[in-house]
Amino acid sequence: MGLRVVSRAVAAAAAAALAAVAATAGPVSTTAAAAPAAATVAAPTLRLVDAADTPGKLDLRSVRLTQSGGSLALTFRVNEPFAVSELSGTADRIVCVDIIPRGHPARGERVCLIGGGGRHALYRLPLARGGPRPKFVAARVRHIRRGAKVTFGYARIGLRAERIDWSAVSTWKGRGACRNLCHDSVPNRGRAAWAIDAFTIDGCTAAGPSQRFAGPAGGNMVALTFDDGPSVYTPQVLSILNRYGVHATFFEIGRQVGPLAATSRAVIRDGDVIGDHTWSHPDLTVQNTAAQVRPTQAAIYHATGFRPCLLRPPYGIAPAGVVGVVRSLGLLTIQWDVDPSDWSRPGAAVIARRVLRAVRPGSIVIMHDGGGDRSETVQALGTIVPVLLGRGYHLVTVPQLLGLRPAYAYRR
Repeated sequence: MGLRVVSRAVAAAAAAALAAVAATAGPVSTTAAAAPAAATVAAPTLRLVDAADTPGKLDLRSVRLTQSGGSLALTFRVNEPFAVSELSGTADRIVCVDIIPRGHPARGERVCLIGGGGRHALYRLPLARGGPRPKFVAARVRHIRRGAKVTFGYARIGLRAERIDWSAVSTWKGRGACRNLCHDSVPNRGRAAWAIDAFTIDGCTAAGPSQRFAGPAGGNMVALTFDDGPSVYTPQVLSILNRYGVHATFFEIGRQVGPLAATSRAVIRDGDVIGDHTWSHPDLTVQNTAAQVRPTQAAIYHATGFRPCLLRPPYGIAPAGVVGVVRSLGLLTIQWDVDPSDWSRPGAAVIARRVLRAVRPGSIVIMHDGGGDRSETVQALGTIVPVLLGRGYHLVTVPQLLGLRPAYAYRR
């Protein structure tokens, strides 16, 4: 569905109408048991099912609230075929979720779906006097059979990792079944107990073609990559990246990670990504690939808590059989389309010139932060980064360039 632009007048009408509906909210109910304080494997999620108890199109049949990193996804299904475009933006046809942080009723809010996506997809209202100020909230909205999935950043509505009580509510004009407006809520009484968990990005998820040489040209993105670390030069590379607020991908050699574990942790802490560059940098064959990849994965995870989904084959040698083995281990094979041959130490100016001359939207640039004296690469990077930014490029990690989904680890 396209963006449904809702005027401030409509929003004001929604605020007035929904304020009355908010008064019908029930007391908190602990219908869902609290989870233990421990690491979780799956994303926190809670699905509630409701019987067909109020005749009409927006009678809620099921609702699900799921966390994915810093986002919440509300998925709901209703009794009859439904399109997001049918929502009015006012209380006569609307679906909302009420969220109250445990122990902080003044922060309670009602978040309502009023559009088909974009900056005006949601409208947030307070549930109590003096609560959060009304505002539009951006969201992604996907239509599903008899319902919708609405995804939004929970920090945008003032939430954090905390316990909450929530319920879904809908209202619509009835045809004889209700006196004025029909209402439904899930659960039928009270609210369900849940929690937004603290999380870390602990990896990425391989998807799409198994071997990549570049990313899509759309978005004006470029991925800088560095091989053969970690080393004494890696912190210098990180310093330049941090200076300009950009990120890169580091393909690390397994046997070097243990002695320089703090450096690998700094890569992840700064928001960059680590990929697998084998244990000892040999030519890969079908016979030796698993033995080179698995211990490197283990070393990186032990040092950083990050699980790579990318592998850079040494020297770029990756026969079809090797690419297949790598994919069976859950990784993509990442090559490159821009190579300044910085390993040969041609001089910082030459390295910078080669990169800047060859780079295109979607490029993957290979450089080195280990394997020898990399002072020229560090010096060249101080030129490459600001020039690319000045050309309008966004310097991102390989997973970001390829649109790979992050993997999260949650802790209560």
